[in-house]
Amino acid sequence: MKPGWLVGGLVVVAAACGGGDEPATAATTTSTIATTTTRAATTTTTTIDPTVGLDGSVVGVVDVGIRPCALELDSDGFPWVTMYGSAVVVKLDPATGDSLASYPTGATPCGIAFLDGSLWIGQLGSGTLVRMDPATGEVLAEIALGADPWDVQPADGSIWVARRSGGTVLRVDPATNEVIAEIEVGGTLSGLASTPGAVWVASEFAREVVRIDTTTNQVATVIELPVAPVWFATTDGALWVSSASAGEVWRTDPAGNQIVAGIEIADVPLDLAAAGGYVWVPGQQDGILTRIDPATNEKTEIQLVTGIFVAEPVGDMVWVTDFSGTDIYFVDPSLVE
Repeated sequence: MKPGWLVGGLVVVAAACGGGDEPATAATTTSTIATTTTRAATTTTTTIDPTVGLDGSVVGVVDVGIRPCALELDSDGFPWVTMYGSAVVVKLDPATGDSLASYPTGATPCGIAFLDGSLWIGQLGSGTLVRMDPATGEVLAEIALGADPWDVQPADGSIWVARRSGGTVLRVDPATNEVIAEIEVGGTLSGLASTPGAVWVASEFAREVVRIDTTTNQVATVIELPVAPVWFATTDGALWVSSASAGEVWRTDPAGNQIVAGIEIADVPLDLAAAGGYVWVPGQQDGILTRIDPATNEKTEIQLVTGIFVAEPVGDMVWVTDFSGTDIYFVDPSLVE
C-alpha cells in the first residue's frame, strides 16, 4: 500500500494513515543506531517453473486487475484491493480470489484502511482521502489532504495518513470526516505502522523512524537509521522496517528504540507483513518473497515474479500483489520448506 518511486523502470506506489488541523510540537528523544548488524545465515529457495505452473508453497494465482496496490481486510474478513492502474477498488472472495464487487475510486488509488464500517482510500492522483460505503460503493466523504497520501492506517479510533511530500502525518476523525491533528515529522514520508498508544512513520530520506504518541498527537521519539526506511510490520516485541534502497530489513525494539538485527533481503524489499508466526517481505526487483523467522532471524526465499509489492495475511494464506502486472499470488505458509 504505497505510492511511487522509480525502481528499475517500474513506478512503485504506497498507502498511508493520518490527520491534522494544527501542527503539534513536543520535546523529542533521539536515539542514534549503530550500523553493526547481525546477518541471517540460512536460506532456502522455492522456484516456480513457468513452463509447468505453480510449485511448492505457491498454491494459486488470480488476475485481479491492472496494478493491484494496497490490500486490506474488512471486519468480516473479506479482502479489498485498490487497483492503481484502473482506478477501482475490488472486493475479493478470501477462499478463491474471485471478484465480488468493484467500485470506481478516482485517480490512482493505493492506500486503503477499514474503520467504522467504511473503506478509506488514499488517492494519489488527487491528493485526497475517500471514505466509501463497502456495501454500495457510495462515496460518503472526500477529504482534501494537500499532498499525496502515501500510506493510510487505522489506529486508536482514527485514520492516519502519511503525506509523502508534506512531511506531516494527518489524523482524521471518522465521526466528523475532518482532519483533527497535523503532526510535523519532516522529510519525505513513506509507510505507517501502529503499536499500542503509538503510530510509527518512516521518514525515508531523513533516515528516521518516528514515533507519534496517539494520546498527545506529538512526536515522542526519533530513531536514526543508517539507511532509508520505507515500510513496517509488527510482531510481539518487535517492529520490522524494510529499506528498499539498502536491500535490508531491520528488526527494532520499539520499547528500547534500538535495532537488534539487520537482515539482508532480496533486491528492493517493500511492504512486509506478519503472518503465521513469521515476517514476509516482498522483493520487488528480483521477485523473491522472503520469510523471516522471528525466533532466529533466519530467512527462507520463495521465487515469485518481478514487481511484487505488498504481502498481507488473508485467512491461512499470505497474499502477495504484483504491482507491475495484474496478479495476486497465494502462498500457503504450511508448505514453505
